[in-house]
Amino acid sequence: MNIPLLTEPYARRHISKDDRSHFDLADQLQDLHATILEKLDNLEVMRGHLREEYVPSNVCQNLEQCLKDSEVGSLSLSIISSYFLNEFVFTSSQLLAVFTQRHF
Repeated sequence: MNIPLLTEPYARRHISKDDRSHFDLADQLQDLHATILEKLDNLEVMRGHLREEYVPSNVCQNLEQCLKDSEVGSLSLSIISSYFLNEFVFTSSQLLAVFTQRHF
């Protein structure tokens, strides 16, 4: 049986079970090598797609933590602002009371 050699390093031959028995070990290794290289190329394409189309999970986690920290800071500032507004209103009413008592 005449078996053609692989001319391209990534070319994979489709081998039936009957033909496998005729291949020697070197041909089987060459076929497995081509299969491995093809799968590595597919993995590289997948990695490139993942890098271009998706955001890493650690970036999402960092953004979520920043949002939580911002919400806590915003709530804290809101409480402090409300406290100072109440103090301003209370102090203003006391000053108004003092001024009205002195003028009348």
